[in-house]
Parts: sequence; structure tokens; C-alpha cells
Amino acid sequence: MDLFALSIRARPPADADELQPSCFRCQTINALLNQGGDKCTACGHPFVRSYVNFELLPLVKFTPARDITPTEAVALLRREPPPRKPSRPRAPDNPWGSDGPDVQTLSLAGDAQAAENAGILDPDEPFTKAMLDFEPTGRFTATVASREMLLTMDSSDVFIMQWSTGARPWEFYRNMLPDVPVVLCHACNHFFHEEDWELAMMDKGRCPFCRASADTSDAGSSATFPTGRGVPMSNAAPSPIN
Repeated sequence: MDLFALSIRARPPADADELQPSCFRCQTINALLNQGGDKCTACGHPFVRSYVNFELLPLVKFTPARDITPTEAVALLRREPPPRKPSRPRAPDNPWGSDGPDVQTLSLAGDAQAAENAGILDPDEPFTKAMLDFEPTGRFTATVASREMLLTMDSSDVFIMQWSTGARPWEFYRNMLPDVPVVLCHACNHFFHEEDWELAMMDKGRCPFCRASADTSDAGSSATFPTGRGVPMSNAAPSPIN
């Protein structure tokens, strides 16, 4: 019995790829259970989950360059971004191709290449280039965003966390799949799927995690300039940083 139990535990995971979490930073497919924690085994990026159904959210953490203050970063994000490029055509599901009547080839593209073909990643974007440039050591290092990168971002895809204590720096997240709407509650700094959030608002009128009312939580699905309650970037003015 003990030997049989050990042999079962020693088997590698055989879950389907669509059931395993995929890192939205490096596009690496991870096992359902990771002894190192809830993070990517390749780049070490912590998984950001919705605090209702705990599904993985397409958020990637980054940090502005050291010479960019949080106020300047918000001002750069407010500017009108360049028009988005049309989505790339999706690659065919069948990886087999025919080079002749008697020749068949199998295309085994990398994860990043597959994401590019699916329209998830734009390899020409500066932020994407920096995001995919990392050492696969398993230790997370946030992507450093320059002024050029911040100018190319759409403010509706960026979320900013500000904590009640000034000892913790602001945290910046970018939604890599804008078609998947995400909401950030500024009362507890937790993310949710927009549908889950709206359902909780219609049912209880409160955040499903911290129970803050909708009047005080100031949650939103667009980038915000956090001033304690999270003032929307579209109508907020930068305030001095203490």
C-alpha cells in the first residue's frame, strides 16, 4: 500500500493545458500545484486572482523607472495613447503543415510566439519587449517601465494600488487582456472580475471581500489616481506626495 501510494505521488501532472494556469507575463503553463507558492515557475510572477472565484486575472505587475515619481507616472498614463493595432489573425489549431505530397511538418512554436499569433502579445510594443526579457530563475523581478512605455499604455488597462501607510510604495498593474474587464476595490486593494463585482453590488451593495459599501470603496475598472479613496484619473488632479 505504501509503495503504491508513493508511485501515485511520483507521477508527473497530466492535467489538460487549458485547465492549468498560464502566466500572463511569460506565457508559461504552470502545474495546478506549485510547492514554491502561487506564482509562475519560470519568471516568478505572483498570480493575481479574483477574490470571488479565485480565477487567474490577466494582470502583470510593473514599476516605473527610478527617476519617475508616482505623480509623473500617472500624468504620463493620462495622456492619450496611440491607436491600438488590429489584432493579429489567430494561428490555425492544427500544427501540422504540408510542404509537398509526401512531406508533412510539425510547427512547435514557443509560448510567446503562440501568444503573438493569438493577438495576446504585441512584440513591437516596448513594454512587451521588456516584459519578455527576463532570466528564468523563478525569482520575480518587476518589469521597469520607462516614460516611453507609460505613454504607449492605455489608462483603462492600468490599475494603481495605494496603501494606507506611506511605508509601502504604490503598486502598478497592467491588464494584458483588455477584453477581460477587471475591477479594483480601493478599500481593500483586491481585484475582481467585473461580472462578479457587479453581481455583489446588485445583491449586497458591498465589496464581496471587505464589505465596504459602494459609496466608500470607489472601485473601478479603469486606472485611478489613488488619493485615499481612489479618484478616477479622468477627473483627478495630482496631489503632492508626502
